[in-house]
Order: sequence, then structure tokens, then C-alpha cells
Amino acid sequence: MGSIHKNNKPADAASPGKDAKARWEVIAIVGWAEAEVIHAKLEANDIPCVLQRESAGTAYVVTIGALGDVRVLVPEPLVEQALELLKVDDAEDDAEAAVENGEDSEETSSGQH
Repeated sequence: MGSIHKNNKPADAASPGKDAKARWEVIAIVGWAEAEVIHAKLEANDIPCVLQRESAGTAYVVTIGALGDVRVLVPEPLVEQALELLKVDDAEDDAEAAVENGEDSEETSSGQH
């Protein structure tokens, strides 16, 4: 997964969404496809989410590099909940990948291969 983190800096002064008083924080900077997956997971768990992308990247259909990056924002009070949800999903993805690769779950959790 791309860069998922707690960002202590508020997003742009103009907060996205309906509540102009709510502060939104960037929790991930990822590519467009991954941003759409994160957006769907958050919305499915009743966590509002906004995707922001550099306008030049949209205009020129750039999907890689800085112009292709998408910022995933959630309301400040829900940052920890969103990060926890994404962390759990990452752990599940890792476990599924281990099974697909024929690794034993005990070996995977102990770090042995």
C-alpha cells in the first residue's frame, strides 16, 4: 500500500465536505486506483472521505509521479478510526497473500519461511 500515516498538519484551509468547521487530515498519499479502494473501504464503514488530486494531473491524465498522487482526507475526529481500519485491512491482505504463496500462517507470524 502507499503512504498511509497520521498527518498532524491540517489539510487546506478550505475543508472539503459539507461541514466547513470540520478539520480534515490527509491519512494517505497513494495512486488513483488505491485511493478508490481506500475511499470505498472508509465509506463502507461510515467514515467520510475525500480524494484530492493535483488539477494538472487530472487535466493531463497523469497517473504517476507527484501529479498522479491522490491525497485521502478524513475528518480529524475520525483519523485514528480510519487508520486502524486500513491497518486491519493491510494485515488481512498480508495473510491472504501468504496463503496464496503457500506459506503456513504459523511460519508467517513467526517470520520463518
